[in-house]
Amino acid sequence: MDELDLGKVNVFSVLGEDLISYGSRQVGGGKGPGNPHGEESEQLYYIDRKVIDDHAINIVLKPQLEILW
Repeated sequence: MDELDLGKVNVFSVLGEDLISYGSRQVGGGKGPGNPHGEESEQLYYIDRKVIDDHAINIVLKPQLEILW
């Protein structure tokens, strides 16, 4: 990953901790052929759809990722 150039970053607002959170889950649904010991995980972000709409947040969804609203 490239280093973040702070000169090109614009912060428009800061969301409260009650509006966004994060967690993790095991890759591939848990233990199995692709993750035999269950140690591989991925980070998740929990954002209510209303927060995205109300704050006019422009996000880019990657079609290979699972998106649940």
